[in-house]
Amino acid sequence: MAILQHDLKRMTPEMFAQLGENDVVYIKPILHDGTTGFAVHAASGRELAIFDSFETAVAISMENNMHPTWLH
Repeated sequence: MAILQHDLKRMTPEMFAQLGENDVVYIKPILHDGTTGFAVHAASGRELAIFDSFETAVAISMENNMHPTWLH
């Protein structure tokens, strides 16, 4: 565990932003075209898609082998 903590302390902000880039997505509610939508973002914060429902956002994320996380 001490090695991992040491490695994390040496990470640049750019390296940290890419951590989980291909594995983790964040889902958050947004206002899109006057209605509530659910935006799916890569771990770096890059927007990947917008869906009409939270359930669809989760399902599509999981179908693409990504682990969805809810942001509120």
